[in-house]
Amino acid sequence: LAAWMILKVRARQTQESPRIFCKDDDASMKRLLGRTDALRQFSPTPWAASSTLQLVVHTLWQRYHSRRSSFTEYRLNCPDGGVVTVAKFVPPSADQDATRQELAPDAPVLVLLHTIAGRPYSEAEFALRAHERGWHVYVLSRRGHHDRLATPRFNIMGCAQDTDLMANFVRGRHPDSFIGAAGLSAGSGQVVTYIGQQDLFAGDGNSGPINAAVSLCPAWDITHAFKRFSQTAPKIAELVLNGVKQLFLEKNKDLLGGHPA
Repeated sequence: LAAWMILKVRARQTQESPRIFCKDDDASMKRLLGRTDALRQFSPTPWAASSTLQLVVHTLWQRYHSRRSSFTEYRLNCPDGGVVTVAKFVPPSADQDATRQELAPDAPVLVLLHTIAGRPYSEAEFALRAHERGWHVYVLSRRGHHDRLATPRFNIMGCAQDTDLMANFVRGRHPDSFIGAAGLSAGSGQVVTYIGQQDLFAGDGNSGPINAAVSLCPAWDITHAFKRFSQTAPKIAELVLNGVKQLFLEKNKDLLGGHPA
């Protein structure tokens, strides 16, 4: 029976080999693809072959790392009275992790823009892996994700002005560092929106604080993404929806209840 299950999984993996869409004549893209083995041949482990099982394993793994990690948090006041949080990843102490390294102030910086209902601790494993490779790591936490809302205003995909405030805070702490940004799922929309405007915020021909950015797991077409999600994975979509309702509506019902729609 076990052998049969493994063969079925392997057959399914063969049928669902990765498809790559890119600009064929882009030399930099070809170099990137050439260094990414998983895009040429990817076979998930048999006991987590389906997307649902992978999501369960990922969630458990996130919770494990969140309990082992810590962040130094900086709350920033927005011009309209709103509050956002920048969380700097603090690596495990030397007695917990013998491989811990102290980074120079001008070491490269990675800023993470979290998922639709994420928090700094949601990205603890990502932050740990980046730090192990020599990067300072900050998580830019949108309004309502860390604390209750201070004003009746929020955007689940992020606000460009708020992102600019947080990105410049990080730049102020690392004026000589390369700063890269990675948007995860909903955070990918936030990073794309901001990158397109950061030079405008800087003004007078100046460059914005982010040197490069990448979107990870973005919705290919946001106008259809949520509908397809609810059709292909209704239970997971319901969990995500309830999480967002709890995060913004239930937790802030006293503030939002007295505000006109």
